[in-house]
Amino acid sequence: MNHIPERARVYSSWNRETFLNQAHRIGPNTYKMITIILASREFEVQTYRSCVGVLNLRKQYGDHLLEQACGQALDLKVRSRKGIKTILSILEQESEVIEDTPDEDDIQQYYCTHDDEPSGGSYDHE
Repeated sequence: MNHIPERARVYSSWNRETFLNQAHRIGPNTYKMITIILASREFEVQTYRSCVGVLNLRKQYGDHLLEQACGQALDLKVRSRKGIKTILSILEQESEVIEDTPDEDDIQQYYCTHDDEPSGGSYDHE
């Protein structure tokens, strides 16, 4: 019979390799970010919650955006979950703007083309 609470079992399964494997599956920027976070404290175990926090952002934003945000965070020297989440929010807003941009066919319907103009190019105004 196991007397260890479920939460404690989850915590006990955390280790450097677990975080690096998860980060590697997301991409090189995420891998580098987790590597930096793991090295940021005297005792590596003190960084585990930060690693979980960063890696869990994939649930809300997806792997692609997390990878992109980690790349920007590395460039900006941002090393916190909160900073990465801020970058993710901005990236998400930017991607929504791009998705909401009408395509060329939608834009064409708003242009006046004057296709029924006489061949002379001008209208008689009497």
